[in-house]
Amino acid sequence: PAAKEIAKATPAATAAPATAAAAAPVDPQVAAGREKFNDVCSHCHSPDGASPMRERDLRRMKMRYDDKWNEMAVKTINEGRPQLGMPTWKGQITDPEIEKIVAFLKSIQK
Repeated sequence: PAAKEIAKATPAATAAPATAAAAAPVDPQVAAGREKFNDVCSHCHSPDGASPMRERDLRRMKMRYDDKWNEMAVKTINEGRPQLGMPTWKGQITDPEIEKIVAFLKSIQK
């Protein structure tokens, strides 16, 4: 009886089993890119790039630009799209930070 009481009291005994996604390790490059994206870009593109506005939903980049989506992402981050309200980030976001953001964007493509 005492062993059953201890087992009931331990969180592991009552915790739900971990899903495969929760157990999967997160790539540090992707995690850093997600953090930078959410710090700098999410005010227009929503957290994690999941904007309800199709034109700002960055999960759709691969559908829009096919195999050139990552080149388009780097170009757009650097040069902006002033006519659409997207600022130029060149000089404000470093190339290594852009690489991390693009790694994050790759992880969310539909």
